[in-house]
Amino acid sequence: MLPENTEWQGFACAALGPTLIVMGGVYLSKNEASQGLTGFVSSEVYIYSACTNQWSKGPCMNTARSWFAAAVVGDLLYVAGGQGNNCFLNSVEVYDPKKNSWSFVSSMHYARSSCCGLSKDGKLWIIGGEVQRNQHYIKPCRGSAEVYDPESKAWSVIPEMWLNREKVPGPTTVHDEKVLSVYQSKLMMFVDETHSWCHVGDLSGTDMFSNQSSRYGFGCVSLDKRLYIVGGMRMSKHYQNSVQCLNSIEVSDLPASSQGKSTYTKWQNLASMGNSEGTILASAVMTM
Repeated sequence: MLPENTEWQGFACAALGPTLIVMGGVYLSKNEASQGLTGFVSSEVYIYSACTNQWSKGPCMNTARSWFAAAVVGDLLYVAGGQGNNCFLNSVEVYDPKKNSWSFVSSMHYARSSCCGLSKDGKLWIIGGEVQRNQHYIKPCRGSAEVYDPESKAWSVIPEMWLNREKVPGPTTVHDEKVLSVYQSKLMMFVDETHSWCHVGDLSGTDMFSNQSSRYGFGCVSLDKRLYIVGGMRMSKHYQNSVQCLNSIEVSDLPASSQGKSTYTKWQNLASMGNSEGTILASAVMTM
């Protein structure tokens, strides 16, 4: 089973076929002396099998990390960056399910935390995040992305990729072979050829005057060329400072071919989740 510690944050999850893998994170506990919270960063791995409906312990990562990126490229699971117990990390590890073991690959150019990991075109994409300052005596590239090619075992940097250098990436996924991210209320798609973003749609319930959606803390995944928005929270329209936990799931047939042509985005409500306790901390698509 998963840890019972309710103060578990900064973990990551990814799906390898019919298994869901949950890794790392930080366990917070109350420090009686200071009356504050202290954190212990974990390297532990938990594996859920959809075939048996059971959890088991997996091999620990080589490095304890929290607030890191994770993505599956081919048949391998990669984790990158994050925070260790004392510093930001630029190290990258790969899990091979056939060997049931972790090994290091080439490190990223920048140590970064709260970054986003994606698999696209057979490569590992690490986007944005909080980038450590003054590393290697060069200006930190906070809004950058890094792309790892498993064949050449080399990293390349896309400078100034993220939409807002002052914030970590919002919900981001690969939709119809394109990087798609939710920025404020907008669905933004990254155009590889020009290294620019285009507005392709909007979340449901967007305020047309403020261009803001009151929904936040949701999951965003793409499956069979359909975009899903899962759970999250919403500010109440009737009670100031009141927050509603959402168990709703919405889907849109947003085509990648719509890039550069922002049109009305039609959303359909699906069957709701059984329970909702707030922010969706992680989401992944499993295949059976």
